[in-house]
Amino acid sequence: MKQRLLVIWLVIILLLPAAAQGDTSPQVLGERFVLDNGLVWLFSEQRSLPLVSINLLIKAGVLREPPGKAGLANLTAIMLLQGTKSRSAAQIAQEVDFLGAKLSAAGSDDYAAVSLTVLKKDIIAGLELMKDVVFNPAFAPEELNRKLTQLQASFKTDEDEPGIIASRAFHRRLFGKNPYAYPAKGTPESLKTIKREEVAAFHKKFYRPNNAILTVVGDLSRDEAKDLVEKNFGGWPRAPVPPPEVPAPPPLDKPEIVVIDKPITQANIVWGQIGIARNNPDFYALQVLNYILGGGGFSSRLLNNIREQRGLAYFAGSSLGAGLEPGALTISLETKNPSAGEAVAEVLKEVERLRSQPVTP
Repeated sequence: MKQRLLVIWLVIILLLPAAAQGDTSPQVLGERFVLDNGLVWLFSEQRSLPLVSINLLIKAGVLREPPGKAGLANLTAIMLLQGTKSRSAAQIAQEVDFLGAKLSAAGSDDYAAVSLTVLKKDIIAGLELMKDVVFNPAFAPEELNRKLTQLQASFKTDEDEPGIIASRAFHRRLFGKNPYAYPAKGTPESLKTIKREEVAAFHKKFYRPNNAILTVVGDLSRDEAKDLVEKNFGGWPRAPVPPPEVPAPPPLDKPEIVVIDKPITQANIVWGQIGIARNNPDFYALQVLNYILGGGGFSSRLLNNIREQRGLAYFAGSSLGAGLEPGALTISLETKNPSAGEAVAEVLKEVERLRSQPVTP
C-alpha cells in the first residue's frame, strides 16, 4: 500500500473572544504564614497517615530566562539533586533511599519545584537534605555536562513523536518571542549556549525566600510545622528579585495554518489561541467549559462525538493553559489522514455549539 504523507495541521485561530484580564484575591490552602525573610508558607494538618509532604515553589521558571537561554530554568532545577557542596549525587540518592523518602526537583513554565515526602519520624533528616539541595547546589561541571547530554538525547527521541512536533510548532508560532513558545527543557540550540556560570547566577538571583512559597501538609500540628519551617528556612537570606520582562505574544487577528509533512499515515492537529492567565476572574468558568468541551475525557463532547460516535480519531481533547501569563487554549486531535477534514469539521461544530447554545446541567 502506498504510504501517505502525514499532514500535521496547526491551526491558530481565534476560538472565543479573549476574556478580560483581571486580578482576584489569592485563595489560601489551610493556614497562611509569612517568615521575616518574606517566605510565604501554607500549612494543612492531615493525620490520616504518618507522612509529611513539603513542596517549595520558586518563581524561577521559563518566564525568568534571558533571551536565547531557553532551558536554563529547568536545567538549574534538575541540577539541584546532582550534588551539593557536601554531598555527591550518589550520596543524595542513597540518603533518600535510606529514609524511604521521595525527593524531586524540576522546572516548568512558571516555577521551579522541589518536593519532599517523608515519614514523620524522619522529617528532620529529610528537611536537612531538602535544605541542602536548595541552598547549596554544587553545579559540578561533570554532572552538568551529563545532564546536558541526556537532554540533547531526549530531543532526538522527540523527533519520532508527531504529536510533540505539532505541539511545539504550534506554540512557537502562537507565542513568538514569549518564553511560553518553547518547552521547559529548552531547545537543542539554546542548551548548547548555557554555561555553568549562568546556571549558578540564575540560582543566586531567583532562589530567594521572598520569591517562593512553601507548603507543608501532613501528620504535624501547627506548632510542629512552624518550628520546622522557622529552623530550616528562617535563615534563608532574602534579596531583591527583578520582575520578569515578558515579551507579548505576536498579534493574531486572522486564522493561520501551518502544515508540516511527514511520511506517515497519521494526522496530528493542534488548533487554538492565546487564552488567559491564572488570575483572570473567568478562570473557573473556563475550566468548566474546557471540561465540557474536551478536558473531561470520555465525559467531554469532543471525544464523545469524534471518537465514540463517529470513529474519526484516536484522541480528541482540549486544554486550558493558564499560568502567571496567559497560556494557550488548545484543541488536539490524532486521526488518520483521510479522516482529518471531517474531524476538523466536527471540532468546528462543537466549538460553535459551545459558543451559541447554553450549557445544560
